Amino acid sequence: MAAAGAASASNPDVSSLEEETIRKLHACPTKAVVYVSGGASQGAGKILSVPGASNTVLEVVVPYARQSMIDLLGSEPEQYVSEKTAHDLARAAYLRAVQLSEPGQDVVGVAVTCALASEPPKRGSHRCFAAAYSSRDVHFYQLELSKGLRSRGAEDHVASLLMVQALTDASRVDCQLL
Repeated sequence: MAAAGAASASNPDVSSLEEETIRKLHACPTKAVVYVSGGASQGAGKILSVPGASNTVLEVVVPYARQSMIDLLGSEPEQYVSEKTAHDLARAAYLRAVQLSEPGQDVVGVAVTCALASEPPKRGSHRCFAAAYSSRDVHFYQLELSKGLRSRGAEDHVASLLMVQALTDASRVDCQLL
């Protein structure tokens, strides 16, 4: 098997460890709705690029515009990049997953909200909050990135791994991507 950071032979955009993890995810019965805002967009591509995505993904939404976020949450969040906003988005994603799935289906809502490298540069910290919401429990994740250490794409990659980790944890798939 290739090293964790090496590209998969079948998918150059996903490392061998990521592909192995996502294949396990697609083999489990949990279905998901995922909302990502401000970052973690590569995570959706990673999950969708590994065969079997229709076993896992019900819907992926990127509420990037202010009004899109307000529409999903029902009101404007106090802070767009926060644990509370990630929780509220994950809950909304969970309710959407329940709506899209068959009765009794194991579902999860996953959300990530980020403040990553941008133009013009941000004054505040580069950070991500993620939440995975299910009928069993809620998982929370927080990540602070060192400003100036990574490009926007590299920060999005790290945020995407956080999203995949949140989804696998909520689906009870054993893995450690971060």
